[in-house]
Amino acid sequence: MAELTLPIEPRVPGHPNRDRREGYVPAVVYAHGQPAEAVRVPEKRLREVFGAGGEHHVIRLVEEGGPARAAIVKEVQRDPVHGKVLHVDFQAVSLTERIRAEVPVVVVGEEALEKAGWILQHQLHAVEVECLPGDLPDHIEVDVSGRHPGEAVHVRDMAVPPGVTVLEDEDAVVAAVLAPRTAEEPEEGGEAPEEGEARTDAEKPGDGD
Repeated sequence: MAELTLPIEPRVPGHPNRDRREGYVPAVVYAHGQPAEAVRVPEKRLREVFGAGGEHHVIRLVEEGGPARAAIVKEVQRDPVHGKVLHVDFQAVSLTERIRAEVPVVVVGEEALEKAGWILQHQLHAVEVECLPGDLPDHIEVDVSGRHPGEAVHVRDMAVPPGVTVLEDEDAVVAAVLAPRTAEEPEEGGEAPEEGEARTDAEKPGDGD
């Protein structure tokens, strides 16, 4: 992936709506051993960066007159109705130190299961990994092709890129293959009564009738 860059500029805390009206998204940059820095980023460019995988990739934050800083996205606040980004937390990172980050899990091979009439139950949609910032993958793939009902794909089965360590339990289930449900069978203890056979206790003849 090409390097992702995002211009930032200082902002005055306490005026987030004004920043948004002006076409910016309020943000904060955290760095180890330093106070949090209030900044804002152009909303249009932020959408472009996120569309290119920036939510799970190293981003170069560029401030006019200052050096570029490598950072990852730690948290994104969105409007619950429209999905618009309201605020972003960035974590500055060193390119020579390993970091921990959450990476999406992408399932491939699902089409073959659907053609066979089987159902895929996707249970783990993201995993925490540790690696150098430059090795941070956009996603990790798990291949379910060739699987049959009753089989599961675990964390240990994922195609993890070199230099990346997955911190999840290796036995955790990522996805499971299920057979489609069939008509429910009668419960044990006898067949279902035919039409006209079932009567309630109130309908049964009493003693002396």
